[in-house]
Amino acid sequence: LILFEIYTIFNRSITVSHLLYGGFMAVLFLAIALGCVNIGYVLRWATLVADLAGVVVIAQCITYYVFRFEFRPIIFSLLHSDSANWLHTTSSGGAKLYRPEAFFMEPSHMFLYIFPIICLLLLLPNINKTRMKRAIFLSLAMVLCTSGMGICVTAGLWGLYFTVFRRNIKEKTVLNMRKLFSLRSLTYAGIFLVILVIAYFSVDSIRGTINRIFVNEEGSTAIDGRVRRASNLIKSLKGRSLIMGVPGNVIVGDLDMNLSGYHATLYKRGIIGIFLTYLYYGQGLFKLKNAYFWLTAIILVISFFTAHTHGTFFMVYYAFFLINGYYAVNWKKQLCLDISIQESADESR
Repeated sequence: LILFEIYTIFNRSITVSHLLYGGFMAVLFLAIALGCVNIGYVLRWATLVADLAGVVVIAQCITYYVFRFEFRPIIFSLLHSDSANWLHTTSSGGAKLYRPEAFFMEPSHMFLYIFPIICLLLLLPNINKTRMKRAIFLSLAMVLCTSGMGICVTAGLWGLYFTVFRRNIKEKTVLNMRKLFSLRSLTYAGIFLVILVIAYFSVDSIRGTINRIFVNEEGSTAIDGRVRRASNLIKSLKGRSLIMGVPGNVIVGDLDMNLSGYHATLYKRGIIGIFLTYLYYGQGLFKLKNAYFWLTAIILVISFFTAHTHGTFFMVYYAFFLINGYYAVNWKKQLCLDISIQESADESR
């Protein structure tokens, strides 16, 4: 990531702002890598923010469905004008499907923030009642925010918990295929599919969420701009543009915002940018274990569908989680989300 940030400075026009931004990011990643950041502190506060987001989403649903008004805690006057205008135009109240987003820009941002926490709560060893209750609460919030990817990933994490990890949480075990395809696992999967089908035909919000992903009368789904339209854009790259990307922000229309992390990086940073970022994300599949292995796998998959895995905030945010996985591998210690479960950050260092 340090190399990637340095590369981004020089693969476009060099300005003072680019130098300051790239330099700051490189120093930040270096500080994380050298253990100069209190990871335990960061993760505990991230979990508290996720809890607060869950409370706000539930409050939004109550005010909307019970009291018939839309509660939005975002203070528009504090936002950049483009962000404020975008939020006004995507207001949930004006859509057929009410989509609460707590204090995030949209439900997909809430999903990207919360799913790593659910992953660690469920799949780290020695789960207790406190972690289970927290996982259930955050999973409920994920469903209520109606993020399609959020619901799919949350269901997948619970499926992993029940089928693979519930009785098989050892450091050396990543995936037990026999358990995955056991009678119990297939039974759980069948029950889930039946419930999903019933919910699709009986609950408007769930039907609307699924339709956003796969079906749309106008021929454009939630992932259409991030995949099909983006693929057509990438096909236009040749020669130096394919290797180093297209300098500057030249994408026309809403594609600039909707390109997936993979497509946006390939378009703007070229094959070199893709190599450097996926070298960082991808090595976790071979070096990390249990919850962190699955966290890496999920990030890699959603990077082809969501626009933010390669964005500044989430790239830094995920670095905190994944470096924690390397602590667990290298020193058999990890800084956990719940201070009562494992050592504090100072003790781990």
